[in-house]
Amino acid sequence: MSLRAHINDTETILKCSGILDVTNPSPNYWSINVDAIRDLTYLDQFDHIRRNRYFDFALLDGALLQFVDNSTKTTEKLSFSYLDCPVVHDSFAEFAAEFPEDIFGIGEEELRSHYSEQRQVKGLRQAICPIRYDYAPDQYQCGLHPAAHIHFGHDNSIRVACKKLMKPQSFTLFILRQFYPDFWKNFLEHREFGKWSNFIRDSLAASQPFDFSDKDDHELRLE
Repeated sequence: MSLRAHINDTETILKCSGILDVTNPSPNYWSINVDAIRDLTYLDQFDHIRRNRYFDFALLDGALLQFVDNSTKTTEKLSFSYLDCPVVHDSFAEFAAEFPEDIFGIGEEELRSHYSEQRQVKGLRQAICPIRYDYAPDQYQCGLHPAAHIHFGHDNSIRVACKKLMKPQSFTLFILRQFYPDFWKNFLEHREFGKWSNFIRDSLAASQPFDFSDKDDHELRLE
Protein backbone atom coordinates (compact mmCIF):
# COMPACT_ATOMS: atom_id res chain seq x y z
CA MET A 1 0.00 0.00 0.00
CA SER A 2 1.54 3.31 -1.10
CA LEU A 3 1.96 6.32 1.16
CA ARG A 4 -0.62 8.16 -0.98
CA ALA A 5 -3.15 5.38 -0.32
CA HIS A 6 -2.45 5.62 3.41
CA ILE A 7 -2.94 9.40 3.24
CA ASN A 8 -6.24 8.93 1.41
CA ASP A 9 -7.35 6.62 4.22
CA THR A 10 -6.28 9.28 6.70
CA GLU A 11 -8.53 11.82 4.98
CA THR A 12 -11.47 9.46 5.52
CA ILE A 13 -10.60 9.13 9.21
CA LEU A 14 -10.48 12.91 9.61
CA LYS A 15 -13.81 13.31 7.82
CA CYS A 16 -15.47 10.60 9.92
CA SER A 17 -14.19 12.24 13.11
CA GLY A 18 -15.57 15.61 12.00
CA ILE A 19 -12.33 17.51 12.51
CA LEU A 20 -11.13 17.97 8.92
CA ASP A 21 -11.13 21.52 7.55
CA VAL A 22 -8.93 21.55 4.41
CA THR A 23 -7.37 18.85 2.23
CA ASN A 24 -4.32 19.88 0.21
CA PRO A 25 -3.64 17.32 -2.54
CA SER A 26 -0.32 18.90 -3.60
CA PRO A 27 1.85 19.89 -0.62
CA ASN A 28 5.07 20.26 -2.69
CA TYR A 29 7.29 19.26 0.22
CA TRP A 30 10.27 19.04 -2.12
CA SER A 31 10.34 22.86 -2.33
CA ILE A 32 10.70 23.50 1.41
CA ASN A 33 13.92 25.31 2.27
CA VAL A 34 14.58 23.80 5.68
CA ASP A 35 17.67 25.94 6.33
CA ALA A 36 15.67 29.12 5.68
CA ILE A 37 13.09 28.37 8.38
CA ARG A 38 15.20 26.43 10.88
CA ASP A 39 16.02 29.49 13.05
CA LEU A 40 12.56 31.07 12.87
CA THR A 41 10.25 31.14 15.87
CA TYR A 42 7.58 28.45 15.94
CA LEU A 43 4.95 31.08 15.12
CA ASP A 44 6.88 32.21 12.03
CA GLN A 45 7.62 28.63 10.96
CA PHE A 46 3.95 27.74 11.24
CA ASP A 47 2.89 30.82 9.27
CA HIS A 48 5.44 30.04 6.53
CA ILE A 49 4.23 26.45 6.25
CA ARG A 50 0.55 27.46 6.21
CA ARG A 51 0.98 30.27 3.66
CA ASN A 52 2.98 28.04 1.31
CA ARG A 53 0.57 25.14 1.85
CA TYR A 54 3.23 22.68 2.95
CA PHE A 55 0.66 20.41 4.58
CA ASP A 56 -1.66 17.54 3.69
CA PHE A 57 -4.53 18.48 6.00
CA ALA A 58 -5.66 21.46 8.06
CA LEU A 59 -7.92 20.81 11.04
CA LEU A 60 -10.79 22.92 12.33
CA ASP A 61 -8.65 24.58 15.01
CA GLY A 62 -5.99 25.55 12.46
CA ALA A 63 -3.55 22.72 13.25
CA LEU A 64 -1.75 21.09 10.31
CA LEU A 65 -0.82 17.50 9.44
CA GLN A 66 2.16 16.62 7.25
CA PHE A 67 3.09 13.20 5.85
CA VAL A 68 6.50 13.27 4.19
CA ASP A 69 8.34 10.43 2.46
CA ASN A 70 12.07 11.08 1.98
CA SER A 71 12.92 7.46 1.21
CA THR A 72 15.61 6.52 -1.28
CA LYS A 73 16.10 3.34 -3.28
CA THR A 74 18.09 1.85 -0.41
CA THR A 75 16.70 3.47 2.76
CA GLU A 76 13.20 4.07 4.06
CA LYS A 77 12.77 7.51 5.66
CA LEU A 78 9.39 8.82 6.84
CA SER A 79 8.29 11.86 8.82
CA PHE A 80 4.74 12.53 10.05
CA SER A 81 4.04 15.84 11.82
CA TYR A 82 1.25 17.44 13.80
CA LEU A 83 1.78 21.21 13.86
CA ASP A 84 -0.19 22.57 16.78
CA CYS A 85 -1.76 25.90 15.85
CA PRO A 86 -0.05 28.69 17.86
CA VAL A 87 -2.94 31.17 17.55
CA VAL A 88 -6.54 31.25 18.77
CA HIS A 89 -9.20 31.93 16.13
CA ASP A 90 -12.81 32.88 16.45
CA SER A 91 -14.95 29.75 16.34
CA PHE A 92 -17.00 28.72 13.32
CA ALA A 93 -20.18 29.43 15.31
CA GLU A 94 -18.95 32.97 16.04
CA PHE A 95 -18.04 33.47 12.38
CA ALA A 96 -21.35 32.08 11.10
CA ALA A 97 -23.32 34.32 13.47
CA GLU A 98 -22.10 37.32 11.47
CA PHE A 99 -23.92 36.10 8.35
CA PRO A 100 -27.68 36.52 7.84
CA GLU A 101 -29.37 33.15 7.39
CA ASP A 102 -30.41 33.92 3.82
CA ILE A 103 -27.15 35.50 2.60
CA PHE A 104 -26.83 34.54 -1.07
CA GLY A 105 -28.33 31.15 -0.30
CA ILE A 106 -24.93 30.10 1.04
CA GLY A 107 -24.63 26.58 2.44
CA GLU A 108 -22.60 25.34 5.41
CA GLU A 109 -19.84 23.84 3.24
CA GLU A 110 -19.27 27.13 1.41
CA LEU A 111 -19.51 29.08 4.65
CA ARG A 112 -16.83 26.85 6.18
CA SER A 113 -14.63 27.62 3.18
CA HIS A 114 -15.06 31.36 3.85
CA TYR A 115 -14.34 30.73 7.53
CA SER A 116 -11.08 28.93 6.73
CA GLU A 117 -9.91 31.94 4.69
CA GLN A 118 -11.28 34.85 6.73
CA ARG A 119 -11.43 33.81 10.39
CA GLN A 120 -9.96 36.31 12.79
CA VAL A 121 -7.03 35.74 15.12
CA LYS A 122 -8.03 36.42 18.73
CA GLY A 123 -4.59 35.96 20.29
CA LEU A 124 -1.64 33.64 20.85
CA ARG A 125 -1.92 30.37 22.72
CA GLN A 126 0.07 30.15 25.94
CA ALA A 127 1.30 26.62 25.23
CA ILE A 128 1.72 24.50 22.12
CA CYS A 129 2.88 20.92 21.64
CA PRO A 130 3.78 19.95 18.08
CA ILE A 131 4.41 16.23 17.52
CA ARG A 132 6.64 14.55 14.93
CA TYR A 133 7.16 10.87 14.22
CA ASP A 134 10.35 9.95 12.38
CA TYR A 135 11.53 6.66 10.98
CA ALA A 136 15.11 6.94 9.74
CA PRO A 137 17.09 3.72 10.29
CA ASP A 138 20.15 5.21 8.61
CA GLN A 139 20.33 7.80 11.43
CA TYR A 140 20.14 5.26 14.24
CA GLN A 141 22.69 5.74 17.04
CA CYS A 142 22.89 3.13 19.78
CA GLY A 143 21.42 4.41 23.05
CA LEU A 144 20.99 7.93 21.69
CA HIS A 145 18.97 8.26 18.47
CA PRO A 146 16.26 5.59 17.94
CA ALA A 147 15.46 4.57 14.37
CA ALA A 148 11.72 5.09 15.01
CA HIS A 149 10.83 7.81 17.51
CA ILE A 150 8.43 10.62 18.39
CA HIS A 151 9.40 14.22 19.12
CA PHE A 152 7.23 16.04 21.64
CA GLY A 153 7.31 19.85 21.65
CA HIS A 154 9.49 22.33 19.83
CA ASP A 155 13.22 23.05 19.90
CA ASN A 156 14.22 20.35 22.37
CA SER A 157 16.03 16.98 22.36
CA ILE A 158 13.08 14.73 23.26
CA ARG A 159 12.99 11.51 21.22
CA VAL A 160 10.78 8.74 22.59
CA ALA A 161 11.56 5.43 20.88
CA CYS A 162 8.78 3.45 19.18
CA LYS A 163 8.77 -0.34 18.92
CA LYS A 164 6.01 -0.25 16.27
CA LEU A 165 6.35 1.45 12.88
CA MET A 166 3.61 4.03 12.49
CA LYS A 167 1.52 4.64 9.39
CA PRO A 168 -0.30 7.89 8.59
CA GLN A 169 -3.53 6.37 9.92
CA SER A 170 -1.99 5.33 13.24
CA PHE A 171 -0.29 8.69 13.71
CA THR A 172 -3.57 10.48 13.01
CA LEU A 173 -5.48 8.27 15.45
CA PHE A 174 -2.81 9.00 18.08
CA ILE A 175 -3.24 12.75 17.53
CA LEU A 176 -7.04 12.50 17.66
CA ARG A 177 -6.93 10.59 20.95
CA GLN A 178 -4.43 12.84 22.69
CA PHE A 179 -5.36 16.32 21.41
CA TYR A 180 -9.05 16.09 20.59
CA PRO A 181 -10.81 13.91 23.21
CA ASP A 182 -14.29 15.18 22.31
CA PHE A 183 -13.84 14.34 18.64
CA TRP A 184 -12.26 11.02 19.64
CA LYS A 185 -15.23 10.16 21.86
CA ASN A 186 -17.63 10.73 18.97
CA PHE A 187 -15.36 8.84 16.57
CA LEU A 188 -15.43 5.78 18.86
CA GLU A 189 -19.17 5.58 18.20
CA HIS A 190 -18.87 6.01 14.42
CA ARG A 191 -19.96 3.01 12.35
CA GLU A 192 -16.60 3.02 10.53
CA PHE A 193 -14.41 3.02 13.65
CA GLY A 194 -13.87 -0.73 13.66
CA LYS A 195 -12.40 -0.46 10.16
CA TRP A 196 -9.62 1.79 11.43
CA SER A 197 -8.97 0.46 14.93
CA ASN A 198 -6.33 -2.06 13.76
CA PHE A 199 -4.14 0.87 12.74
CA ILE A 200 -3.84 1.91 16.38
CA ARG A 201 -1.57 -1.03 17.18
CA ASP A 202 -2.47 -4.49 15.87
CA SER A 203 -1.65 -4.07 12.16
CA LEU A 204 1.60 -2.19 12.71
CA ALA A 205 4.88 -3.93 11.94
CA ALA A 206 7.61 -4.04 14.58
CA SER A 207 10.93 -2.31 14.10
CA GLN A 208 13.66 -4.54 12.73
CA PRO A 209 16.02 -6.14 15.30
CA PHE A 210 18.92 -4.09 13.95
CA ASP A 211 17.00 -0.92 14.87
CA PHE A 212 17.73 -1.66 18.55
CA SER A 213 20.63 -2.76 20.72
CA ASP A 214 21.06 -3.80 24.36
CA LYS A 215 21.72 -0.22 25.44
CA ASP A 216 18.31 0.82 24.11
CA ASP A 217 16.66 -1.44 26.69
CA HIS A 218 17.57 1.09 29.39
CA GLU A 219 15.01 3.64 28.20
CA LEU A 220 11.22 3.75 28.22
CA ARG A 221 9.74 3.36 24.76
CA LEU A 222 6.31 3.25 23.16
CA GLU A 223 5.35 -0.33 22.43
